[in-house]
Amino acid sequence: MREISDAAPLCPLFDMSDPRALRVVAQLEEGGFSLVVMNDDLNADSRWYRLVYLGEAFTDALRAHYRVAGVVDGYHLYRPLEP
Repeated sequence: MREISDAAPLCPLFDMSDPRALRVVAQLEEGGFSLVVMNDDLNADSRWYRLVYLGEAFTDALRAHYRVAGVVDGYHLYRPLEP
């Protein structure tokens, strides 16, 4: 199981081509996380997530390879798309 407890550093690390951030985005593109849990709806806060918090590569990969799975206790859940 792969787990990331705080994605805050992803945006600046990805911009610096940090291998850890690049690996997270690659895993998203492969559907490698069985569940992605977000505090806020990606669509409602897309500008903030895209430009400040997670970065374009992360949000693009999440949109392209995951689907909304629901909301539980206020957390927004995303699951990989079916092949």
